[in-house]
Amino acid sequence: MKPNSRESPKNSVATEILNSEDDEEGESGSGEEEEQLVAGTPTAALCEQVVPLLRYLDRKAVDKLRDEKLEEAKKGFAKEKAKLVDELDSEQIQNRILS
Repeated sequence: MKPNSRESPKNSVATEILNSEDDEEGESGSGEEEEQLVAGTPTAALCEQVVPLLRYLDRKAVDKLRDEKLEEAKKGFAKEKAKLVDELDSEQIQNRILS
């Protein structure tokens, strides 16, 4: 009798990882061993998709923040320019009156 393809296998990757951890009886595995366990698994495939997505989202957030700060600076410069123009106009009017 053939097993139903919808059923999960009796020994999934997660089960194999858990069993191997139980066999070690508390010994902590190295990072290389963990990477080898993950390589070729759905977790590795997901990481290959998620990491570039996270980098893209980080870059997009940085760009948005940069654009916001740029607009803020432009508004500050425009405000300062308007203030200086008003002061200059006021001084020019005073100079005309005094001359």
